[in-house]
Amino acid sequence: MPRRRFWKRLGKLINARLLSGLKIIIGHLPTSIFPVIARGVGNTLYVILRKKRSLALQAIHQVLSLPDGGKEAQRLVRENFCHMYMVIQEIFECCYLSPAEIMKRVEVLGLEDLDSALARGKGVVCVSVHLGNFPLIAIRLAISGYPFNVLVRGEKDDKVEDIFSQVRQKFGIKTLYRGQSYHPLVRALKRNEILWLFLDQFPRKSEIQAEFFGSPFPVYTGPVRLASATGAPIIPITITRLSPKNHRIQIFPPLELEGDFSKQSRTLLEMMEEQIRLTPAQWLWWHKDWLLKRTRNS
Repeated sequence: MPRRRFWKRLGKLINARLLSGLKIIIGHLPTSIFPVIARGVGNTLYVILRKKRSLALQAIHQVLSLPDGGKEAQRLVRENFCHMYMVIQEIFECCYLSPAEIMKRVEVLGLEDLDSALARGKGVVCVSVHLGNFPLIAIRLAISGYPFNVLVRGEKDDKVEDIFSQVRQKFGIKTLYRGQSYHPLVRALKRNEILWLFLDQFPRKSEIQAEFFGSPFPVYTGPVRLASATGAPIIPITITRLSPKNHRIQIFPPLELEGDFSKQSRTLLEMMEEQIRLTPAQWLWWHKDWLLKRTRNS
């Protein structure tokens, strides 16, 4: 076996076992020490994940005009690493919490807009970005009785994907995978269910570009096209961390589908940029495609 392939397989095995072990350990630890663990793990990841740290620092430098490698940029990226570890920690913690406790920790604003949209009987296309503890959106709404479908890319490591898929199954969240048929998405809407899509995707091909954080960016028009084809309303939805334990989901009024795909998609992207700027440490800055696409289009 080539050396590179060996280390790659070993790395995948370690990642899967670390996640499985973390999921078990979290159920036996007092929640009071979780913030301390998150700071320690986040700071450690900041040191050892050099490529991701570099990508995040470059992106923050370009987008927020902070000095590349300056103290403020480093502080923001350290905070981001701590937050992203807490995302995983809290997802696993939810497996041991009662629905009542989860609902207590995650408040929801704007449910009336979601209810009125579902009352139309055509399903709802919910759109978000990878901001805050975004998986909690699906968990919180699913335990409240909302039929929830999420479209994901899926982890490269099948064993890691199985771990997260099992968590979604535990809460009744249906998983749909990118690259598969278009029909399961339409069927979910025809069943009058929620279909959750992410706008900060990187489409392979897009004839439409919009300004995103000051640079042209290829627009993911899937949500608008689906809504136009099925008659389902589009509802933007975000989540913000308020404290180490508490979060707030904000459900916005439905987007009026008027005009062409490009205008509607740009409106959604502008709205999401505003939300990211409110809590920049809670967005996924280190995605390499984000920086590469931005650089090519600048």
